[in-house]
Formats: sequence, structure tokens, C-alpha cells
Amino acid sequence: MAFLSDCMDDEDFIVRREAVVALERFSSKQAVNAAVKMLHDGHWAVRRYAARALGNLGDASAIEPLNELLLREIWQHLVRKEAALALKKLRGLSPPQ
Repeated sequence: MAFLSDCMDDEDFIVRREAVVALERFSSKQAVNAAVKMLHDGHWAVRRYAARALGNLGDASAIEPLNELLLREIWQHLVRKEAALALKKLRGLSPPQ
């Protein structure tokens, strides 16, 4: 996971995006936290794949950060779509409120 942490700080957005994709292989709170952090990346593609990773990781603690992403991503429809799909997956995991 340390190697991925270095990749998530890389200046090349493709390296950061691929690091986020690799996070899905780790079913850990550390992977969820790293993906949540990447929801704030400066490149839309990284944010998009971070949202997808969170949906696939299946940790309901990601619901609030994904809601926030959905509200602030007004121009990037692909990011909004991935956030909405991830939320749909995760809401099935958490008890209704």
C-alpha cells in the first residue's frame, strides 16, 4: 500500500488514476480512506475513478464524502455519474435513516 501512496502523489494524473484503480484490490479501511482523499484530486478522471473504487470497496462510511462530491461536481457529468452509482451501491449496504 505504501507504493500506491507514492503513486497517488504523482504529478501525472494517469499514475494517480491507476493508483486509485488499484485500491479496489485492498478491502481495508486504509484503502477507503485513500480513495476518499482522492475525491479531492485536481483532475476529474482521478475523482471519477475514486468514486467508482469507493462503490466497489463497499464501505458505507464513504456515503457522506460521495454525497459531498455529488454536490460540488456540477460540471463533470462523468464524475457525478460515478458518484451516483457508488452511492446507489453503498446505500444498499447501510441501514435506512
